[in-house]
Amino acid sequence: MTSQDLGGQSGGVRVIAVVVTHNRRLLIAGCLAALRAQVVGPQRILVVDNASTDGTEAFLREAMREPGVPVDVLRLPRNQGGAGGFAAGMHAAMAADADWLWLMDDDCEPDADALAQLLAAAAQAHLQGGAPLGFLASRVLWRDGSQHRMNAPGRMSRTRLAPAPQGLVAADYASFVSLLVSRCAVEACGLPIAEFFIGSDDVEYTWRLTRAGFLGYEVADSRVRHLTEHNAGMTLWDLQVTPTDVDKWAIKTRNLVAVNRRRRWGWLREGMRLVLLDLVWRRRGMDSRLRRRLLKAAWEGLTWAYEPLIRRPGDSNEGEGVDAYSGHPA
Repeated sequence: MTSQDLGGQSGGVRVIAVVVTHNRRLLIAGCLAALRAQVVGPQRILVVDNASTDGTEAFLREAMREPGVPVDVLRLPRNQGGAGGFAAGMHAAMAADADWLWLMDDDCEPDADALAQLLAAAAQAHLQGGAPLGFLASRVLWRDGSQHRMNAPGRMSRTRLAPAPQGLVAADYASFVSLLVSRCAVEACGLPIAEFFIGSDDVEYTWRLTRAGFLGYEVADSRVRHLTEHNAGMTLWDLQVTPTDVDKWAIKTRNLVAVNRRRRWGWLREGMRLVLLDLVWRRRGMDSRLRRRLLKAAWEGLTWAYEPLIRRPGDSNEGEGVDAYSGHPA
């Protein structure tokens, strides 16, 4: 894939959609249909298949042959989680000369004008001038049209910012559920940290961009649906953990504490929360083995220096178990 593949859908701006999937064939089918139905669409769609075993691989092979926006597939030999999937996909999209990377999960279904609204907002922000634009986030809704609690952008600091362009809301961080990221921000700040695996990787990444001086906004007129089973965010105070999913929640706990520790007075606040969490989990009757596992993970987050793990787009993927970008058949 080269800059000669531009096409006319997004007015000469090269957008590559990067979607990460794992064992959710029906959901990725809906996501691809919504992406191909965009009134202003991406030049290409790159699906990162996290070693699916449910027939997703065969489905994607067929999707690559269908007319419409070309679909490329990057199949990973093992499940590297959402963080590893986005890191690999963004690495490939940057190598394919993307000007903008449109990131989303496989259970995201964007409205038909979602990308058009994001690109219009990018043009509006550019005309206003000032600091470079790092990312634009869609408004993420749940199945019933309410705001999705997991995916609301926000602020990490209380620093007063310059007025946002009309229709945009300034944000220090946002989720990877319909996030348009600029090439210059990726070049300057690197890729998501694959070792996060799942949880808070998007908060760490987008906050990294804004801490580096890039602007981030939520675009209210760009809407997507996040088709999760429940409309809920993550709160450490009321974790519903079982022995079968404790490893997943341990990773999420570690990551959340690790990111929050970077806030002002974060080490002290997270250390105090760790003590309180033990008391709260005891009172709520959490099994002692699960509690110890999660507390250990929280302590790891409190002491985890993850910045040296940041990789740059030009770094080789050799040794990471990442297959070559397959490209689209002629």
